[in-house]
Amino acid sequence: MIYIINIFLGCIFVYFDLHGYNSNFIKWLISFNSFIYLFLIKVNVYAVLATAITFIADYFLLFTNHYLTGISLFIMVQLTYMHLLKYHIYFPFLFLIFIFINPLITLAFIYLCFSLLNLFHSFKISKSFFSAIILLLCCDITIALTHLQLIDSAYNPIIWLFYIPSQLCFIYSQKILPKSIL
Repeated sequence: MIYIINIFLGCIFVYFDLHGYNSNFIKWLISFNSFIYLFLIKVNVYAVLATAITFIADYFLLFTNHYLTGISLFIMVQLTYMHLLKYHIYFPFLFLIFIFINPLITLAFIYLCFSLLNLFHSFKISKSFFSAIILLLCCDITIALTHLQLIDSAYNPIIWLFYIPSQLCFIYSQKILPKSIL
């Protein structure tokens, strides 16, 4: 049922975006639904934590200009994914030495490093988790291209066309695998 609800909400916000209406609350509601659903079905606590942090990060990215906070929270999401995947590599934090040069680019690069590590480690454990991370990377690449003004901001709805399926793949990965694996 969560899949149908989030897909329906996704169709509504795409319609709103294409017609110039603000759809940020609907987008945020999709994150909320994912969090509540995993909380209610009692999956691994780190999966619930990842969706809770995602929900908070989405607030900062959708409703404020606190991008550093949003990206920092998404780094925390990647760290919870790392815990779910049962490996621990923290070398991307070495790039914090560049935080004073360009904080946004530095945090985005650290996030990218953790995403790529999680992508690599998820491949052998869960195809749906792997798919979720690939879709998130597509979403993030679209965000980066828009931020760098390499593509027009009119493509912003594409971000969410990657993001919603990534959330659904993550939910599915938590439902199909025993708690001992993830």
